[in-house]
Parts: sequence; C-alpha cells; structure tokens
Amino acid sequence: MPRISRRSFLKLGVASTLSANFLSIQKSYAAVSSVDFGMEKKVPVLCRMCAQFCPMLAVIRNDRVIRVESNKHTPHPGICARGRAAMGALYNPDRIKYPLIRVGKRGEGKFRRATWDEALNMIADKLKELKNKGEEHLVAFLPRFNSAPEMDKQFFKIYGTPNIVGYGDTCFGNSLVVSFGAIFGGKEDKGVPGGGTGALTPDYENAKYGLLINRNPGGGLVTFPWGVMFGRGKRNGLKITVVDPRKPSEAGESLTDWLPIRPGTDLAFLLALTNIILTTNKYNKDFLNKYTNATMLIDDEGKPIYTEKTDDKHFDYLVFDEADQSFKLSRFAQKPALIGIFDYKGKKVKTALTVLRESSKHYTPEWAEKITSIPASKIKQVAENLIKNSPQVFIERGYRSTRYENSMEEKRVILILNVLLGNIGTKGGMILQRKVKTAHFLKTPKPQKKPLSLYYRKFDNFSLINTSNYRRLFIKSLLDEKPYKCKMAVFWGQNIIGGSTGGEEIIKALEKLEMIVAVSPFFNETVLYADVVIPDATFLERDEAIRTKFKTPYPVIAIHKKAVEPLFEAKDGYWIVLELAKRVFDSETYNKYFKEFEEKGIQAIWNKQLSHIKGFSNEEKAGFSIPALFEKGVWTGHIKYGIKTKTKSKKIEIYSTFFLNNHLKMKTKSEKLALILDPKFKYIEPYWRTSKNNLDNDEFVPVTGFNPLSSFTGAQTKNNPILKVVGEMIDWDAVYINKAKGEKLGLKDGDMIEIFNIEKPHLPTLAKVRLVEHVHPDALFSFYGIGAGFYNKLNKFLTYAPQYGLNPNHIGNFNFSPLDGGQLSQDFIVKIRRAK
Repeated sequence: MPRISRRSFLKLGVASTLSANFLSIQKSYAAVSSVDFGMEKKVPVLCRMCAQFCPMLAVIRNDRVIRVESNKHTPHPGICARGRAAMGALYNPDRIKYPLIRVGKRGEGKFRRATWDEALNMIADKLKELKNKGEEHLVAFLPRFNSAPEMDKQFFKIYGTPNIVGYGDTCFGNSLVVSFGAIFGGKEDKGVPGGGTGALTPDYENAKYGLLINRNPGGGLVTFPWGVMFGRGKRNGLKITVVDPRKPSEAGESLTDWLPIRPGTDLAFLLALTNIILTTNKYNKDFLNKYTNATMLIDDEGKPIYTEKTDDKHFDYLVFDEADQSFKLSRFAQKPALIGIFDYKGKKVKTALTVLRESSKHYTPEWAEKITSIPASKIKQVAENLIKNSPQVFIERGYRSTRYENSMEEKRVILILNVLLGNIGTKGGMILQRKVKTAHFLKTPKPQKKPLSLYYRKFDNFSLINTSNYRRLFIKSLLDEKPYKCKMAVFWGQNIIGGSTGGEEIIKALEKLEMIVAVSPFFNETVLYADVVIPDATFLERDEAIRTKFKTPYPVIAIHKKAVEPLFEAKDGYWIVLELAKRVFDSETYNKYFKEFEEKGIQAIWNKQLSHIKGFSNEEKAGFSIPALFEKGVWTGHIKYGIKTKTKSKKIEIYSTFFLNNHLKMKTKSEKLALILDPKFKYIEPYWRTSKNNLDNDEFVPVTGFNPLSSFTGAQTKNNPILKVVGEMIDWDAVYINKAKGEKLGLKDGDMIEIFNIEKPHLPTLAKVRLVEHVHPDALFSFYGIGAGFYNKLNKFLTYAPQYGLNPNHIGNFNFSPLDGGQLSQDFIVKIRRAK
C-alpha cells in the first residue's frame, strides 16, 4: 500500500471525507519510550471501570495487559484506583466465559453452556416472532456498559422498537436536568428543557472557596478531569466546606470543614444561604443586571406583566428603567431596577429579584438549624465565605442527584445561588461545558410507535419525566401492563435490580417478560434472571467508536482501541450486533445498514465519524490533526469562560418562566405539584420526614457515597481481586453509624446487624457495623454498589466480592419523585438490630 506523507496528511481538512485506505495506515499507538526497549506497546483506551471514560493507556507485553497509565496528552491526566485495577477485571476467572441458557427458575442462577449459534438464534427467533406480529414495540433495549456504542441502539431502532431505555432516571437524568434546563435552557425533551451532568463544572483550580453538597471529588466519580482539577485547586489554596451526613475523608478535609447535616434536608440549608445573600443585598448586582431576568417585572399572580416576541422562539420583558424612571423592554433600558415595587397601570408590580427576596425571608439560619441540625452560626459563616470570595466560588450541585423527594428543588436553588454570586462562566466559578461533535456513523429511521415513557408524560405526577431515561417507569409499565405489555427485554450492561430502587417490585415485573436477554462480561443480579446470557468483551478487548461526550469544561475527542483479543469465548459488541442483524433482517436491510461495517470493521465507523467535526473554534480547528489524535489517543480544546443560555428570554432565568407556566397550569389540578413548580423559593420536606419527623433510637436514613475503589453495581470493581485487598482494609462492605448512638443500642464496633426498611421488614440485610464519629446520628452510611444486599444469590458467582453488606436499592421503596419521576433512592427509614 502506498504511504501518505505526514505533511500531506496534515493538509487534509477536519471536514474532509476519509477513505478506508487512508485510515488503514493508522496502526501506530502512543509513542513507545526508549526505556521500553521495544518490548512494550501502549494502546490508547477509555476506561470503563466506571461510566466516565477517563483517557488512559494500556501497556501491553507479550499480548497481555501488564498495567495502565494515565494519558498525559490531556490537561488533567489521572486514573483512580478503579482504572488501575482494570487488569483485575480483564483476567478475572469469574467472568462469563461462554453463552448460557437458563435451566432453572429465574433468579436461581442455573444455566447450561450453549454455543454462540444456539444463543444468537434463540434471541433472533424471538425478535423475528414479535416483528412478524407487528409487535416490535414490545421489545425494550436497556444499554449501559455496552460494547457497541450507538450501533446497538441503531440496531433496535431499525428493528422498530421505540423503547431504548436509559438509566439516567436513577442517577442524573431527571431532577438535575430539569432544574438546569429551567434556569439555563437547553435541548428540549418533548417540551421540557434540559442539560447534562457536566453542563456546569466548578473551576476548582482557580476558585478560592467552595461548598460541596452531595459531592466528593476526592473519592467519588470522575478522575478526568474533576478529580485532578480538585487536587490542583487544593494545592492552589482552595478552601472547602463539606455539607454531608458523612464526612468524606477522601476529600482531605479536617473535621472543622465538615458540617454534618440531617439526611435529605440540604434544601433548608441552601434556602438559609439565599436568605442571607438576598436580605443583606450581597448578591452580584452587575452580573444579575447583565445576564439574568432578575429585573423582569412580575404581577401579583407571579406572571411577567408584559412580554413581547422578538422572534419565533424568544421574547423580551418589561423592566423599570431607573435612568429615566420609565417602563420599557429590557433591551432598551439603560439602568433596569433590580429591587423595587412600582405602580404600573394601576397595579402593584415587583421585580423578579424582589419576589425571590420576599419568598426567602422566612428561611432564616435559625429556622434552618431546627431542620438540618447545622448551627445557625455555621450557616452564616458559610454565607460570609461565599460572599467574601465571590465570584471565585462555587456551590457544587452534586452528581447522583435523584435521592429525595425535594431533589429537583434542591438542585434549582443551588443553581440560583451560584447565579446570585455571579460565578457563572467566570474564572474560579462555574464553567459552562463546551463540546465538539463528530458525524453520525449510522443514520436510521425513527420507529413508528411511541415509547412507553410518553404515556406517563400525560399524568400530572410524571409531566416532567425524561422520555429517554425511564428504566423504573419501564418496570412500572410491566407491572401496570400499560400502555402495552412488553414481552422481551435486552439488558446490555444494565443491572436494573442492583442499580434501581425497589428490587422487590423490579423482580416481580421481570417475571412478566416472555424473554430476558443479558449481555455482560460479568454476572450481576439482573443476569441471574436472564433466559439467555451473552458473554460480552471487556473494554480492553474491543475497538470502539470515537467518543466526544465527556463531562469536561473543554471539548474532547478520544480514541479507544483494542488492547488484547477477547478471552474465553467473549465477543465484542459490534460482532454481536452484526450477527443478530444477519439473523433478524432481510438481506436488503442488512446490506443497507450493516454490510460496510462487516467488511471494514471499526475503520468504517471512524471514516464516517471523522468525515465532519463541528464545534471547533478557528484556533482549535487549525491545531487539530487526525494523525496526532491517533498517535496521542486524545485531543482536547480550550476552556471558554463566558455565558451561554438557551432560554426563551435569552437570560439566565433565576425566576423560571418554564416553572411559572407549569405552575399556573397545575394550580387547578394539584396543590402539592403546583407548589413544587412555583418559581419562588419554598421548602419541601423529604419523603421520610413526612412519615416520621423524629427517628427512634434504632432508626436511620440510609445514605451512600463513593470511594476510589468502587462504582455503581459493576462487578468489574465489586468483584475485583486487586481492589478486594484494599477494600477489605477500609471495610468497604460495612455500614457506618454514629458511635454514641450505636453504643446506646448496646452495639460494639464490628458487630453483625440486620438492616430493614420499616415499610418492608421482610427484606432484612446482614452487614457489619462500624461505630464512628464522622456520621450524623440520623444517617446509616454505606459505600454504594459494594454490599451483597438482600438478593445475594449472586455470591456464588463472585469469588472476590463481599458476601454481606447493604444495597439500599434492594430494600428501597418503589416510589417516584413528583413531576420528574426520579427514584427516591435514599428517602426511606431503616431499623437495625443485632443479628441472631
């Protein structure tokens, strides 16, 4: 094959089409250093030990991965302990080694070995059976740690099902997205604006002071870039206050920086901060005037007194111009009033900021102390630190946001507080995310049927759900058998039993399915309920499509290449999709969508993706080269400070017109839902406090957190021989309670206890208890995704995983947060007793 010179290669534009021959020469990996003596090679990969895709290098010797390294070609290179233990997952003898067919009852874990042909034919036959009946929509596809990103989803879209069920409703996809979209605007989901988890990132490196709520950058998720940015910020003098029921020691904080808060009452603490900032007029006046709708005039019903369309999508609003003491549209005003009550055509009107300030007056630090147990003096000190250091401050909005009934309002208030401090888009504040996008490599028609999520959107209590992330509503649909009864589910990496709250109901729902398929490298709770089990390749055993979706403040393009060939009988996802496509589709359909990928493999995908890239600045476009991307494994762009909104007012809407419009619609339907949608400040109790305001001595609220050794419910970390050694040293499978409260119950450190939900006492869980000083008396803390939980028949398949320990999802309630439909994953009460 003729070679192309590097100079000629660099001359090719980013948007130029790449031929297969052209890309086939890109066989080089990251440069091998002289110390490797030619014995090792380094392959660029994206870590999948959790869900964050941190760029790293797999080091190969004699066709084996011997270690992993961070990819130094990023601004924030780093790998956590999970990534370092990738070999423990790759070479784990507990992996699913070959296809399996269930022979016992679902959940028993009894399977027989099958051939690939038998397993694939069994799946394809069921798909064809349903398709021939016109029942394609009765198949649900639930992807997570999937090994054929996008192609798997496109396969099911071509097949005809609209039910591509995401997992974000149990994590971030609802409360966080709605709260962000209501204030900043964003891509709409059937009329509901949204934004991703990485839409705002604290500028840890340049901040002077920060407030961490439900967030642990030192021990939690995402090394790239948040963990590294946080570490650099600490070295640069960043001061932190941690507000959490459990002191996250991984964040490196002293006890004086930790404010132990009663679980689920964060909203009360935050409202007290708004009270101080607004009643003392310590907000950033210039920022609010320039970038927000704080000056918008509101009538006594809470509505803008006048708006005028500027185009089909946007409107302007009336303000009071202090420059000439007149009313005019905001774009014409020289000095719009931030605070004030005015007479307009015989009616009293107020600025939006005045309305917000008045609604915050009752939420004093003294009021918040009674609810949160944080002293009023400490709340005032936090407010002073924020005001004194603004705008180089941040209030972290958390990552796992769906926990309590008031989570959506909590996230909304956090965003408003950041705006009041003027830190959005500023150095040392909160950075708005930038992205670039590659071309789609497979365009498919939309299924004709509507997803079942749209059925639930019609109900008031689910009116703000995310129509792509609805795995618990999928379960509800199975139980209700509405709007139709799904007959088949394919779980590709999703562990719905271990990762969603309400295990008892989830299992009942799964039993209603005619066929369950699980594609996974490892056993998990959901795999045990599958009729057909397919051994997926781990991330080190496969090539993948180029990725641009990262939770970073700057755009990223990254390459993931296969480090070693798949072990045992495992296959990569692209091969699995192609084999199913051959069996399910006619030759015309297969040739149209899949033939090219069969012939050219990953080359065909990269060709199409790199045929066009959008989102570059001119400087970034000039500095980008495809050879460098393949050599280094990753390209990163620049942070851009500044403001970008997509609201209809073109402003940051601290007084949300989206919430207002929905509030007005709901007033005649539901007083409770209307209150939640009121754009003013209000306090909403967590679910557990509405049933029992004060806990008994043996009662607690379960809270969870992450550490660098664990993530989610993935067996790649939970059943990892490398992580097991360190995990046991820190009692990663134990539960932690307040020492004084535990001693009053007659417990000793290390005792075995039973834990059960007071609403589900028939689901007790065994765990070792640790009595510690760093947990709030009302909280029972456990590391998320580690404990064996109640549904622990999985134990016999996991040699290195804990045999005891709590999984709150197993015993939690199958209820939903109002409006956004998220799970109340920690909003329940448990009792404990000494194990017999």
